Amino acid sequence: MKRLPILTFIAALMASGCAQPLAAGEQVVDLGPHGGLALHVPAGWTMDRREAPDDPLVTLTFGPEVGDEFTVLLRPVWPELGADPDFGSPASVYSIVDAAARDAASNTAETELEIREFEGDKVGFYFWATDRELVGKRRIPPGEYLHLTQGAVMVGDLLCAFTIRTNEQPSGVIDAAMTMLRTAAHRTGA
Repeated sequence: MKRLPILTFIAALMASGCAQPLAAGEQVVDLGPHGGLALHVPAGWTMDRREAPDDPLVTLTFGPEVGDEFTVLLRPVWPELGADPDFGSPASVYSIVDAAARDAASNTAETELEIREFEGDKVGFYFWATDRELVGKRRIPPGEYLHLTQGAVMVGDLLCAFTIRTNEQPSGVIDAAMTMLRTAAHRTGA
């Protein structure tokens, strides 16, 4: 069975781009014929949209207006790009997150990564992990992050894979990103 390597890809994606400060209020990311992804992006965050010529998907990168204390990556996938006939079902979303947790486990300080169910009315799962190599370091190198929150959540017909990287746990950034995902909407124009 073909599986989308969504989370593995998104965790590794950190290319330089041109992040744009956002105005307060709802932001709608145009997904062409697949509608739009409406997000309430927290104040003080920037958004960078990345597309590759050979990849039909868009990757959104969020960060602070100044500094690099966190990064949030979001990659919406629509049904026809999904490999499973049960795309978007709780079992399908869980299996994607479970595979990502198993992939990440060899690099984490935790002996076991607990997969948690997304809060709210959306189907989704996520896990937290700590980078084993950064534990105990007095200074985290720029562009590296001690903590990872990764998962996938259904927003309408879109499977939104997400990665939140920060050096604080618990973190207001994680709470803000999860709220952004909980309140996200898929606008189809139909």
